[in-house]
Amino acid sequence: MPEMTSLLAAAGGTSRTRLLQRVARSLGIGVDRLLSKERDRVTADKRHLAAWLLRRGHSMSYPALGRMLERDHTSVLHAVRRVEAERAMSPELAERLEELLDEIAKEDQ
Repeated sequence: MPEMTSLLAAAGGTSRTRLLQRVARSLGIGVDRLLSKERDRVTADKRHLAAWLLRRGHSMSYPALGRMLERDHTSVLHAVRRVEAERAMSPELAERLEELLDEIAKEDQ
């Protein structure tokens, strides 16, 4: 399997590598696991949250997100829609996602 750095370089270089590392760290998951083919609930949920955070916090396109997360853009679209639906139903989740966006934004500065 190619190294994570080379995979992310194809998705846009080192700035995206750092961005994905920050998002993974904020979610408490390793980048390798985030990019893995694992489909267990915890990994899938965190991958969905990562897609939402990247889309919302950095206005990335679905195809770019798909390349970054090694998924099809329709999978990323599904993930973002799923998080949006859950966010609408849970004020606690909405608040936590805003906190995560703030954490990631602070690291960007």
